[in-house]
Amino acid sequence: MKIKFQLVFSLLLVCSSTLLAQPKMRIPSFSRQENDLTARVDAPKKDQNGDVCAIIKVVTPETGFNWEPDRLGIIAVETKVGEYWLYIPWGAKRLTIKHEKFGVLRDYMYPIPIEKATVYILELVAEQPVQQHLVIHTEPADASVYLNGQFVATGTYQADVKPGSCPYRVEAPLYHTESGKIEIVDSEIVLNVKLKPAFGYLSVTTTPEQDAKITIDGNLLFQTTPYLSAPLASGEYRLQVIKDMYQPSAQIVTVRDGQVTELNLVLKPNFANVNITAPTEAVIYINDERKGTGTWQGRLNVGAYSVKATLDNHRPAIQNIEVVSGDKPTIDLQPIPITGSLDVMTEPSGATIAIDGKIVGTSPNSISKLLIGDYMVVLNKVGYSPINKKVTINEGKRTELNEILINNTPIRPSGNSTVSDANNSNNQKTASKDCEEKEIGDFCFTNRKNFVVDLIYGKGPLFPTVADGKITIQPGQTSCLYELQDGAWRFYYSDPSRRVHTGYAQSTVGGFDDTAPATVSGQFMVEKCKSQTLIIQ
Repeated sequence: MKIKFQLVFSLLLVCSSTLLAQPKMRIPSFSRQENDLTARVDAPKKDQNGDVCAIIKVVTPETGFNWEPDRLGIIAVETKVGEYWLYIPWGAKRLTIKHEKFGVLRDYMYPIPIEKATVYILELVAEQPVQQHLVIHTEPADASVYLNGQFVATGTYQADVKPGSCPYRVEAPLYHTESGKIEIVDSEIVLNVKLKPAFGYLSVTTTPEQDAKITIDGNLLFQTTPYLSAPLASGEYRLQVIKDMYQPSAQIVTVRDGQVTELNLVLKPNFANVNITAPTEAVIYINDERKGTGTWQGRLNVGAYSVKATLDNHRPAIQNIEVVSGDKPTIDLQPIPITGSLDVMTEPSGATIAIDGKIVGTSPNSISKLLIGDYMVVLNKVGYSPINKKVTINEGKRTELNEILINNTPIRPSGNSTVSDANNSNNQKTASKDCEEKEIGDFCFTNRKNFVVDLIYGKGPLFPTVADGKITIQPGQTSCLYELQDGAWRFYYSDPSRRVHTGYAQSTVGGFDDTAPATVSGQFMVEKCKSQTLIIQ
């Protein structure tokens, strides 16, 4: 309410200046009072010259007046009930009366001479100003309203105002200002002010592709094409669109009041569509940035590039290219294999050779152009135990694999097999087909080593160097022991240059004692059949 009162008061002020010629105060009468002795007897006052002043008694029910005399001045002003007493020097000619509410009555000329010690009655009527209701509506709703050059409201304005002529102005950003005069008379005034737009819109599209960045007068927008602007002040703008892989495009555009300016900018390509091919597992790089494996298709900006394909155990394929706008080059990159060779020989020959699960031929054979690295080679021949070997192929070198195949077919002696002790004693046992017929208590040994095995056995925890017994088993042969008494047994196998052993506990005969240190690795693998077979690997 306080704000509204201030606005109303401001309007009263700014619109009152045109009404000063229309006094709101009037003097119906001015007369001399012959029988009133106040100035001479009851309350006389003298002026600056020592003369007794005249008294003008101003009769009015209102208060708050200001009095301005002519050059002779006013000696004193006394406020009485319902009137003012003005002490005036004789010979005064005129009086100006002012009031904040009722305006100004300027230079009232006394109709009769003002004499010394004389009383005069001035009847003063103050008229209440007539006010009318003023309403101003604006479009846009947040426009600023000015009356007589002073701001009074934002948007709709309404107040009670004095009659008269009052200048107004309505303005808002992006709109043309409207101004004029309001003639306030004897009825309510409603003024609708619709400002004309001082803005337009800008629509921007790009071909052959959208999603281009936009700058207007050097300011980068958050939006990309296609783009429709918010209201833009009418005028000229420098528009630029920018998109990766295309040349920037700029243009001067004019935005007009209330119109949509449509603009389509054609982007010129600054790239080539490049296709790079390589082996399936090869890794493709462009300027040392990994792009993918096998193939890559994409755009490259105009310029020079280094493209590369790498593959394990290959030398990388590298090519320098120059990209020209609009080209569609295809680049084939083939890393160079780094190879060696493998020579495989077996005894006997004719073994199937498989490298990492792939059969490549039979022995003897020379496999060339093998990529460097480690491989698992498997040699297979019917009637022989398979051989698995890990081999390493080195660049430019020949790796040899020379193996003796071990016959894995059980050999049944046609006669009795002799089992004798190390002293060639007469303690001999017969080992025939019973070796396979016994269900328990028998040990069959199959030699799958590449060398002859001497198997030494005996009893007791303190087994002497000279054994109780020994059998010699050729590569691929099987020999048996049976009718062994319960006890602790130790088995050795050796060749002329190595002496090794391994123990394997077997409950039916007792525990094997494994106390001597081994110098060559090896083991007994026990296979369950009618008898118990120990395979020497």
